[in-house]
Amino acid sequence: MMEEKIKYITESNVASINVSELDTDWYNELGIDIENESANTIFKGNRTADGFPINIDRLIDIFTKHKKNGATHVLIEHDSDHYGYVMDMIKFSESTTEEILEYDNNQPRLIRTIEDYSGIPAGSKFNATKCDGYYTGVWSSMAGTYTITIPTEVCEEV
Repeated sequence: MMEEKIKYITESNVASINVSELDTDWYNELGIDIENESANTIFKGNRTADGFPINIDRLIDIFTKHKKNGATHVLIEHDSDHYGYVMDMIKFSESTTEEILEYDNNQPRLIRTIEDYSGIPAGSKFNATKCDGYYTGVWSSMAGTYTITIPTEVCEEV
């Protein structure tokens, strides 16, 4: 059987922006003075998306700027309170060795105590995250469930 190869991808947030009050943009683009004029919109065709139209040139400018700053993708969320969108400009890349090591070191792992420590008997197992010189996690016994911090020298990974 072939061993599964794990790939690591890093997602970095290049920028978070709000594009709001798009309802007034339509009026301005069409030369309507919203302080002194009103307008009715006649809809043709069927809209399938929820939200507010945004000028394509404005969107291209936003994307071009953030692409130059390293963004490769965009996450767009409709903001109905402010007639607009919240956008996170994201960069996906292959993870570096340092990022992989940091990620792996921060993942919870199964730990077993190799000696009694502060009321926790030897042989006790719990899930914990490795920190600098200690593990931190949650340990349960008949008496209850406790958040614990325990030195690495009294534990081993299972």
